[in-house]
Amino acid sequence: MANLTSRDFQTRDVFVYWHMEDAMVRYEHVTEKVIVKFLDTGEELERPHNNTLVADVLLYGVEITKKEYELGVIPEEESDQN
Repeated sequence: MANLTSRDFQTRDVFVYWHMEDAMVRYEHVTEKVIVKFLDTGEELERPHNNTLVADVLLYGVEITKKEYELGVIPEEESDQN
């Protein structure tokens, strides 16, 4: 679990991965945009904050780095669960 607080979202960009959907979420704190990236296609789609997939990734996923997000790299500790 990412254990993010509202302060995290107010002060920095946040990147989270969830192995159950093989999806990553990027939250841009300046624009308040939420982008979902699907690892199987590399497709990135903007989604509303109240989207179910976004909520699940943020609730159950693990925080990753910007570089991991950009490269579409699964965090090492998560790769064992796939």
